[in-house]
Amino acid sequence: MSRPARTAEARLDRIYMAFTGRQAILISVAVTALLTIVLNRIDTMMAGPNGMGVAYLQLSFSREYFETVIASWGPGGVDIFLRTIWIDFLYPPAYAFLLSSAPAFFTAKKSGFSAESIVSADRVFLVLPFAAALFDYTENILHIIILKKHLFNSWIIFAASSAASIKWLLIIVCLGFFLKRYFEVRKEYRG
Repeated sequence: MSRPARTAEARLDRIYMAFTGRQAILISVAVTALLTIVLNRIDTMMAGPNGMGVAYLQLSFSREYFETVIASWGPGGVDIFLRTIWIDFLYPPAYAFLLSSAPAFFTAKKSGFSAESIVSADRVFLVLPFAAALFDYTENILHIIILKKHLFNSWIIFAASSAASIKWLLIIVCLGFFLKRYFEVRKEYRG
């Protein structure tokens, strides 16, 4: 392995060790939970009782469906979305930190764990949630451009939905890794 690769690996290992602490997991759970509640309330306010939520907008893929979602929000929905989107920019680092720290926390509970026992998968899943966050930012920025500039371009809508799809895929993969680590530790403690 080259020197730069070893240096990068050592940096990731130091970050990983910082993410294994109880304080890291508690803070990330609290912040992510709070933001989830706030964003769900905004979504309900924006869509109203019969409107389609932001998830429908994220995965619209076509101009027609995008416009259908926007129309379902009613007259003030787009304005609520644009006034509160800044809160959605806080959410990606919160859930990325949670999805990085949770597996690290449980991995650290395994018997015989040390900084030397960190494997490549641990490093990948330390970084992968932040890749999901970057796709989330891409999606948010494209939605702002579409709605502020009334630029209902099919390609931009498709790009926003593609970014959202990749984000959701990465989040699901990260959740799977978290559950794998959790059940490994649980089995070790029960066995």
